[in-house]
Amino acid sequence: MNISISYSEILNFVENKFKVRPMLQKKTASALVISYKPAALLPTMSVDIAVDGIDGDAVLLSYDCNKAMSLMVAGVVAYLEEKIPTAVDVDTTARKIKLNLDKIDKLEAVLEYMALSDIAFADNEVIAKIQVL
Repeated sequence: MNISISYSEILNFVENKFKVRPMLQKKTASALVISYKPAALLPTMSVDIAVDGIDGDAVLLSYDCNKAMSLMVAGVVAYLEEKIPTAVDVDTTARKIKLNLDKIDKLEAVLEYMALSDIAFADNEVIAKIQVL
């Protein structure tokens, strides 16, 4: 079974929740470019996010960016360390992120009956492939 969510839905959620509207662009079927221009005189900041795989109930991601952006990410992660959910493991040195879906309370019941098998990026949407157990 495939579940898809459009980039515009994701962007609307981010804008409503955080009052910023980044841009999303497919790079490859497994990679996405997230960019944001904070102000007219500041350069656009961007991060490439890649899905490295699915390991059981964990989504393995990596990110690539320039050195300045990498330092910003590391600083934000260090500053927000207490607020980052336990389901998210961020290794800023290796530029890896592990999303432990089984540690997300709202997904606990769903994961008893379904398993995520793949995540792919299309031109205008993210597609999650789900297997019924």
